[in-house]
Amino acid sequence: MCWETRLRSYLQTRYDTKMNAFDWDYHMRLVEKGADVIDKHEYKKWRNIGVAFENRDGDYVLPNTTLASGIILMKNGERINLRGYWGDILVGPYIAMGIESDFKELFKKFNGYYRKTARNVTEHNLTSMFHTIMTGETYIPPKETGTTDNKVTESIPVDSFKVTFLPFDAIKSMPLKEQYKHLFDIIYFSNSSIHNLIPEITPIFSNQTKIIIETAKFMLDLRKEKLQDFIDKATEKIHSVGCKVSYPVDAQKDAFIKFNFERENC
Repeated sequence: MCWETRLRSYLQTRYDTKMNAFDWDYHMRLVEKGADVIDKHEYKKWRNIGVAFENRDGDYVLPNTTLASGIILMKNGERINLRGYWGDILVGPYIAMGIESDFKELFKKFNGYYRKTARNVTEHNLTSMFHTIMTGETYIPPKETGTTDNKVTESIPVDSFKVTFLPFDAIKSMPLKEQYKHLFDIIYFSNSSIHNLIPEITPIFSNQTKIIIETAKFMLDLRKEKLQDFIDKATEKIHSVGCKVSYPVDAQKDAFIKFNFERENC
């Protein structure tokens, strides 16, 4: 229901021809940006019902309520509390882990079509990442046997690795706490959180920090000139914390901006 409501609100008069709208977005936006490994049918199904990855046999009929959240909207001058899904309904979750990989076998084509899709690339990348975290070794995919192992196993403790979840507004208070002083060697900013890149947060940077900013390349609603505007804004933010972009950035092609922060007199 939440997904359907978002679709109707976004598409409006195009809702009755939504499958055509999804097809246009796929060919004229995603494929144009080099994300053609995303399968058209998987993408259109996700756009229609919100299911992106189907890794088991069976119907996915229960909603994932963990993605629901509350929001306060103004309507006719009144504040209204609403609960629903307010995340992405345009690009899809395939971009993060599903369009690039060091394992180039995933991108082989047969008769002009990819043998694997973004779903397979995502599965490989996640498996590789968890394997490296667990063992400290590079993941080598096993040869395909045609059989599936459905055995349930317990989670494996990894003493050398720890994940800490923080609230959304933690970035405001972290520079004030001693435990975070000069702590982070790598910091990633999504294109929706770049406003947090301000001089006030530099106390949490280590003496040599690698900073990665997601560009607006895959913000499909933006026109091409707006992509460059985003790069210009990001460059201003980079300069504000005492860094410089060390290489030219192509707003149409580059998905990330990478640069280094070095603390003076450290």
